[in-house]
Amino acid sequence: MKIFANYFIFLSCLLLSFNCSYLTKNRNKTVRNSSEIDSLFNLVYVKLSSDTLSFNTCRTLFTKYSVDIDLNDTFFNNYNEFYISYYNRGNSFVRLINNVKLIQLFKSRNLDINNSNISWKEYNRIIIDLNNYNTDKDIGGENSQIFNFKEYIDKGLIIPESH
Repeated sequence: MKIFANYFIFLSCLLLSFNCSYLTKNRNKTVRNSSEIDSLFNLVYVKLSSDTLSFNTCRTLFTKYSVDIDLNDTFFNNYNEFYISYYNRGNSFVRLINNVKLIQLFKSRNLDINNSNISWKEYNRIIIDLNNYNTDKDIGGENSQIFNFKEYIDKGLIIPESH
């Protein structure tokens, strides 16, 4: 019986050791991805903050969204057509920024009727918040956000190999 108890304690320690090693390995991977995302995000933000094409894309999408709201246009839906068109061309702003978050920001912005367009200051408020960007889950694959950030930094366009 004493041998069985010693054997049981040995197995418990061994399983605990494997479990701790597994958790530490996964925690380090998460920390590594998080720090890599943070450093890439800083580069993306700096590049986007001076990217006139992305700024104009944001303004165009806001204008189309505003027109759809003003006309109560559910049939033509200009905003979605432009969004999809930009997305298919690999436009970095549309590929990086989450569509749902963008619409939420546009909704809150559209309440102010006196301002008919997006300013650089408002554009910067959108791009400075990492929560406004597509995540791996939104894009559909592990490390997809990192891929998109690197593609934007290196090429300026984000067109996955499947296109």
